[in-house]
Amino acid sequence: MRSRSHPAVWALGDCAAIPDPQGRPYPALAQHAVREARRLAENVAAVLQGRSPKPFVFRSLGTMASLGHSRAVAQVFGLRLRGFPAWWLRRTYYLMQMPRWDRRLRIVLDWTVALFFRPDITKVDITSEQPLPQFSRET
Repeated sequence: MRSRSHPAVWALGDCAAIPDPQGRPYPALAQHAVREARRLAENVAAVLQGRSPKPFVFRSLGTMASLGHSRAVAQVFGLRLRGFPAWWLRRTYYLMQMPRWDRRLRIVLDWTVALFFRPDITKVDITSEQPLPQFSRET
């Protein structure tokens, strides 16, 4: 996570290509970035204290993707899920990542209400708008 050409520069997440033990970069996923942040903080502290930084090593627990209203796909611990079970698992996981129970409650209420309504899609027709007049600069 430390730049080889600029040792004072550290990077993680989307800003870094951190190699795994096989030399391939870890994917730019939140589960990696969160864990990279912990290791990076430990490594910066270690360097400031005169110790050597440790490499980042993490084995993915799985991946999940939302496909829309109550549909998703997931592969967690080698188990493949799709449809509503994958959607529910994904929502539950992300809910538990939120800090504080009051925020989690507000999110659950918002998600519950959203189950009973279709997505709100708004269309803005820009072809009917008039262009702004052009001003010339006279010097």
